[in-house]
Amino acid sequence: MSINKMSYKGQIVIPKQLREKYGLKPECSVRITEIDGHIAIIPLLDDPIKDTRGILKKKYPEKTVTTDEMIKEYRKEEKMLESRREAKS
Repeated sequence: MSINKMSYKGQIVIPKQLREKYGLKPECSVRITEIDGHIAIIPLLDDPIKDTRGILKKKYPEKTVTTDEMIKEYRKEEKMLESRREAKS
């Protein structure tokens, strides 16, 4: 963790290792917001569609899975979780 000073214009420097870790490059867009009483800097995707392409392949690398199959699997998991919650009650 580093300690930085804010300039008179309200500017701060994000440490290099954090910029690299989160893929922050010059001129990239970020959202600055407050979460639970803390200031949060959230990197925004340059092209959300392009940047999220292929994320489902990571979960299913061995085969191509249709959206219908994925929905069925998620519903099955949700029913299982619901039945566990009901069993605990």
